[in-house]
Amino acid sequence: QLMPKVHMVVVSDVVVCGNVGTSLVSYSILGPMVKAAFDLVSLNKSIGTTVLLPAQTFSEVEAEFTGRPVDVVALPVLHRRRSTGDPAMLSVAEASRTAGTVIIELTGAKFS
Repeated sequence: QLMPKVHMVVVSDVVVCGNVGTSLVSYSILGPMVKAAFDLVSLNKSIGTTVLLPAQTFSEVEAEFTGRPVDVVALPVLHRRRSTGDPAMLSVAEASRTAGTVIIELTGAKFS
């Protein structure tokens, strides 16, 4: 029996979700992480994995799940100022000078 191909990405950040800018019932999700998720779905399809997470998101769930690093990519939206503690986003030029984001493939659940 054939199983459908599934490509999923899990990212974590603050987003705006809801009926934005119209009186019609049409929900939208807005925020910089939406673009990052879209980019990671493309990566997921190209390397043939199922579930990908940025290392920052994986650190939030690694007590319950196992994973393996699969790539390091430049996702400027995921690079934040660390030296000053300022959570403002880095510009694309600033992010290109920083190390990339480690991407983790979720491989399973940990059993207790």
